[in-house]
Amino acid sequence: LHMTRLTGNDKKLKAKLLSTVKACIETRHPDFLGDHQQDAHEFLMVCLSYLKEEGELLWSYWPEYICPVANMEFQLNRRRTCD
Repeated sequence: LHMTRLTGNDKKLKAKLLSTVKACIETRHPDFLGDHQQDAHEFLMVCLSYLKEEGELLWSYWPEYICPVANMEFQLNRRRTCD
């Protein structure tokens, strides 16, 4: 995900990198396999979680790095679910 920020306007490379990200998520969360519609909030939370892990790893090698997820961290007060 961090690489997509650094690719500039290369749309083909961004599409390839984002497909790779989705494939990585699918290996750990089979619910997101294929093109079936899934819960967008859950997918976003998984993406942000992996982005934070990646950011912490980058920070350990490059202390000046600031993880973009830190700007979006908050505690969810309410959750609405459908049965």
